[in-house]
Amino acid sequence: KLLIVGGGSSVVDHLSAIEEFIQQNKNITILFSSARHQSLFVNLKGAYNILVGAEGKRLEETIDVTAFSNHCILPSSPHKIAPYIPQAIEKNCFELNATIFSKDQADAHLAVTLQAAIELNSTAIFLVGFDGYSAAELNDREAFFMEENQQIFDDFLACKNETSLVSLTPTQYKNIPVNSIYALVK
Repeated sequence: KLLIVGGGSSVVDHLSAIEEFIQQNKNITILFSSARHQSLFVNLKGAYNILVGAEGKRLEETIDVTAFSNHCILPSSPHKIAPYIPQAIEKNCFELNATIFSKDQADAHLAVTLQAAIELNSTAIFLVGFDGYSAAELNDREAFFMEENQQIFDDFLACKNETSLVSLTPTQYKNIPVNSIYALVK
């Protein structure tokens, strides 16, 4: 089982339930697709972080990387944009072996995240913080990311249909079943 933490505001909105879910599922692997909420989970050991583009810079700005002991995952080579890797965490990094996604998507945050889930042998994937964007929020940039992420989710579901993918927080993405995190915590 894998819990993927995205960058959406629902992570903050449902933080206590997410922490309780992690506490009650001690064997679950945690994967941060974004460093945006890393500081909320600073005491969590053994997690994984995706480093795409400047995400390593965000990690440096969010936490003390000299005390960082989690693993960092880089997209498989060649990179469209070389990931920034803080020197203090270079020893914690490894590169993905391959990708199931197209060359155009291979370096996309979500594609790297879902490829990492595959390489971590995940058969049940829970998502938090993959809110998407409401129609009122959509500018050109958000519309691009929403469309790209939807395509990546669709491609993943078509290719890895034996892997369950469930969002535990509200999401605007289609074809992703939603199960309230509150129904899963005691």
